[in-house]
Amino acid sequence: MRSAQRFIAACLLWHCAAPAPPPSEPAAPQLPPEPPLQLGTLTDFVPAAGLRWLVAGSPRYFAQQPALAGTRERWLTEQRLDSFAQATAVDLRRTERALVAGFDLGTLYVVDGTGWVRPPQEPFIERLAGSAREQRPHRDVWRITGLVGSTPQALVRLDDAVLAVAVRHPLLARIVEYRARGRLQDVTPALRGAALSVLPPELLEPGPLRAYVLGPLSPQDLPEGAGMVAAATAIAAALELEGQWLSLRVVLAGYWDENSDGQHLRALWQALADSPLGATLALSHTREAVTVQASRQHLQLAAMLDAERVLAGLEQLAAGRLGLLSGAPAGAQRPGSTR
Repeated sequence: MRSAQRFIAACLLWHCAAPAPPPSEPAAPQLPPEPPLQLGTLTDFVPAAGLRWLVAGSPRYFAQQPALAGTRERWLTEQRLDSFAQATAVDLRRTERALVAGFDLGTLYVVDGTGWVRPPQEPFIERLAGSAREQRPHRDVWRITGLVGSTPQALVRLDDAVLAVAVRHPLLARIVEYRARGRLQDVTPALRGAALSVLPPELLEPGPLRAYVLGPLSPQDLPEGAGMVAAATAIAAALELEGQWLSLRVVLAGYWDENSDGQHLRALWQALADSPLGATLALSHTREAVTVQASRQHLQLAAMLDAERVLAGLEQLAAGRLGLLSGAPAGAQRPGSTR
């Protein structure tokens, strides 16, 4: 009996003297799952505050139009488009939607993912030449900032859906990211802002090409005789191809006299068509008479222009001013162009 007691006592003493097992590590806290990105129309990523102008459209639409074959052969050649795709990872021939927006802060470029040929952040990082700072604030978001020369630039990639690049101020790209992550709910998108929302609804829908300028404009920045344009609170233009014809619709929002301002707009168009610039762009070569409609809120002008002549004129202007489109001297007649 005593031996049994001694054995039990020895076991208790040994147990008490034995080192305690190491405490188990606390379980890692369960982080809440990241909410999915909120994606939509590209213009919804563009804030109304500070916007000066916006151009949005479909590069793929224009890349497939037979009426633009001459322009592609002379200017937007396959080689140039291939070079652009190599430098940016974006093939414009496949890109369904794209836009560029100008702000006092800088410029914002946004494209959807339909034309990406490789991860678009890769050539962007190469262009930053060692200054790139990479971040992953969300599993589906890439954020990269750095300098191109001395100019700040920022890229935000939203999964495989949206790419935004800001030049001069990274905040413009960050706004795209924050909106996709469900923040900045109180920030009004560009086309719903006070200035542009008063335009006709059909001009606020996606189309082949839409351009918007917010007023007021400085009369010093306008041609002589175009003072009424400075009074517009907003200007919108829509372009679409109908066979060989370019459909142009221009709307000026503001406060107008339906009779006198409508006549003034018609006279302004005729003066532009008769000017050297209008002759270069063949603005007098219309399929039918130019129409003007006037109301208290809108002045609207519609014209059907010869697409090939307009584009040849644009090439001529660009070649004369920039010397980038060909080796021809400035002002020289380009092969295949018409005057």
